[in-house]
Amino acid sequence: MAAAAAVAAVVVVGGVVVLGNRAPADPIALPPMTETGSSPSGSASGTAAASPATYDARSRLLSIGTFSTTLPGSPYVTSSALAPTPPLFSTAVEAQAVVTPKYDGSADWTAGLLVGVLDPSVVVDGDADATADKLLDGLAEFAFADVTVTKQGFTPKKVTTPNAKAAAILQGRLAYRVKNVPSRYDQVSMLVLELDDGTWVGWVSTRPEKASAKVKASLQTSIDTIRS
Repeated sequence: MAAAAAVAAVVVVGGVVVLGNRAPADPIALPPMTETGSSPSGSASGTAAASPATYDARSRLLSIGTFSTTLPGSPYVTSSALAPTPPLFSTAVEAQAVVTPKYDGSADWTAGLLVGVLDPSVVVDGDADATADKLLDGLAEFAFADVTVTKQGFTPKKVTTPNAKAAAILQGRLAYRVKNVPSRYDQVSMLVLELDDGTWVGWVSTRPEKASAKVKASLQTSIDTIRS
């Protein structure tokens, strides 16, 4: 992604979020949740967050109500504090790892991860599938603002976890052709959760095709820490 964000697929077992490997050629395994089919339809209005988000930069531990995860370590570089990330997150932590440095002479093409409380504008009340779709649309528009991308293989799946009223995963590829960028797509993984108190949490990863083994391993280690 152009100087920005990363995600994997999900299953929940005893509160542990396990992203399932939904792209056969993709070695990244997202956390385990129980797949239950498609989400029911909901109204198209967002709800205000109720659970406070806390982040410890030393340990890279992010907590939002019953949800928690540790952001990836090196080669990812993680932001030092929670901050608004409009228009997708009302507050979030970001991590980036350079995949193709200075591809246009100044900016890096990166793998990225955004985790935090979703902005109400991307939330569809009671409908995790539709919320994931809106989050993907926003990601494609704003994170790849100057790049033409094509969505490939995205199918939202509703999943269940003991501490969420609604949850869904979405995984696929955003394909592109960018001068001086060897990658031809970003592998995108998303998890959205509506916690019992109404807070909507989003976890979004974008990983370029040519990301190194170290980037993949660091991301997987972080994924393995997701709890809800």
